[in-house]
Amino acid sequence: LAAKKHLSQQFRAHSVHREYRAIVHGDIDDRTFRSRLVADRGDGLRGSTRNPNEGQQAVTHIARVERLGDAARATLIACRLETGRTHQIRIHLAESGHPLVGEEVYCRDFLAHGGVALRTPRLMLHATTLGFVHPITGDRLRFDIAGQPVEGRIANLRKVDWGSMRVNFFVMFPRARMSDMPTTYIAAFRAPGEGGGGFDNAL
Repeated sequence: LAAKKHLSQQFRAHSVHREYRAIVHGDIDDRTFRSRLVADRGDGLRGSTRNPNEGQQAVTHIARVERLGDAARATLIACRLETGRTHQIRIHLAESGHPLVGEEVYCRDFLAHGGVALRTPRLMLHATTLGFVHPITGDRLRFDIAGQPVEGRIANLRKVDWGSMRVNFFVMFPRARMSDMPTTYIAAFRAPGEGGGGFDNAL
């Protein structure tokens, strides 16, 4: 119980280090999002409010890692959280006009303004780093999944023809590999008549 309380205090004090990698629509630059999030912004969705007396403060730092494709249809980014509000990364990115690839909830505004979604059956959002102080020993711990497997996947992302992506962009999870999850396979499908059809790349 004491350990749980100690960890909870770290989350409340925003001292827990959390980083994510994500793929978003369009070309986004480095920035910090600060807003107050409410459970219902007026249309049934969580979102930001301008009322300083409502919601909870949420802070998300974004750093562009790499543009994916010459047409800047998508961008690989790093996200660092100061706070841990429900869906805050998804909300902040969507409200900036750059929803996550695979987003199906916070994408109404993007689609309403003519945005074309790169379709996937799951969100392109992956936790990469978690750091906190051990509640018993006081040691500062850091767990990082970055390394060759992650870099290998990013290298394959560079091969995808993002400029040709439309609604036929998707992610596959082969049954034979389900035991090795999480493993993400990304493919760009060429329809017949566009270079003969078939899969361009798989990650």
